[in-house]
Amino acid sequence: MTEGALVFASLIVGIALTDQLSSLHRLLRDRTAVRWSVRALWTALLIFLTQVQVWWAVADGKAERLTIGQFLPTLAVLTFLFLAAAASLPDKGRAEDRDLERFYDSERRYIWAMLVFALGFALLGNALERLHDRESLSTMAERAIGDGIVLALMASNIWVRSPRWHYVTLAVLSLGPIQWLSRGLG
Repeated sequence: MTEGALVFASLIVGIALTDQLSSLHRLLRDRTAVRWSVRALWTALLIFLTQVQVWWAVADGKAERLTIGQFLPTLAVLTFLFLAAAASLPDKGRAEDRDLERFYDSERRYIWAMLVFALGFALLGNALERLHDRESLSTMAERAIGDGIVLALMASNIWVRSPRWHYVTLAVLSLGPIQWLSRGLG
């Protein structure tokens, strides 16, 4: 990836992470009044790690020259991840936002929709790149099976309210960032 595109991507990710960390800071400062939720915090952590994972993939990109058109799917992914991050924890110290379980329930459809859009644009960008590299459709379909499962799990959290289901999907979806923990740049 070109240096300019990497800087631009870094700014978006940095602002998103700053928003999440600032929201977490406000919650921790008001910790005695907060009703904590594992589901809400786990989702926020998953989004945080996903942003780092996406930035790492962008920073490790092999393209020397990049057109604006080639960068647009990455920009869309970063934008949707930013929107999910911004919604993952309450911004203000309003009393109703101190109950993180209630906050999560009120924001979950939006958060998961943004994550579905982010993954959708990532998959679209990958598919276009593979088509450009003349990868066979059968090979692309084989790779898409796992991605389709992840996309379906994310989408299910838009409609399914069951906390148990959300814990299952969070556990499965956390495997992605966990597998990336040992990756290096270059």
